[in-house]
Amino acid sequence: TAVDILEGMQILQLDHGFNASTFTARVVTSTLAPTSSALSAAMGALYGPLHGTADQGALEMALEVGEPQRAAQFVTDCLAQGRLVMGMGHREYRVVDSRAKIIKGMAEQIATEFAHRRLFNTLSAVEAAFVEQTSSKKRTLRANLEFYKGVVLLALGIPKEYFTATFAASRIFGWLSHVVEQRQDNRIIRPAARYVGPAPRQPARQPQAVNG
Repeated sequence: TAVDILEGMQILQLDHGFNASTFTARVVTSTLAPTSSALSAAMGALYGPLHGTADQGALEMALEVGEPQRAAQFVTDCLAQGRLVMGMGHREYRVVDSRAKIIKGMAEQIATEFAHRRLFNTLSAVEAAFVEQTSSKKRTLRANLEFYKGVVLLALGIPKEYFTATFAASRIFGWLSHVVEQRQDNRIIRPAARYVGPAPRQPARQPQAVNG
């Protein structure tokens, strides 16, 4: 049912290691700032297009492609222009995002209306074309959780403007768990930095006075 799919999707994205928003929450917590500040900062990180809004980006990409028959040319153009194919690849996975397999099955199950099914088929064609056209590379990227999630949300009746809020409604429990863990044995998080700019310059020599 739709409720089961929504619950399953929210469980899948409840927590996922030291992603950008979770790390942000822990950094803010480590300063002994209140929980509300940590959650606000985490939300700010989640709002970025490379993090929490990738599902919306993948859906808008599918709308741009329009139909499965145009997927191969779209991928070709993206690779030639150095354009990101939203929802493909993940920093934590060398091959397949295991969550993506589950969410793809959910999308296929719930996308029963014609418009939703066309979006699903278009995304499937984009994924297949991307894998085929990048198969010669050392690391072949696959779809991540965000790639098919937009279709699931849209089929559930959630407008794309609320995708990130839906994500946050799940991830907030992960953030809070990290806040609690950070406070148990807290030390302020302060990563070291190494300067790699130009070497210090020698001061210019002052001209000596000439007695005349």
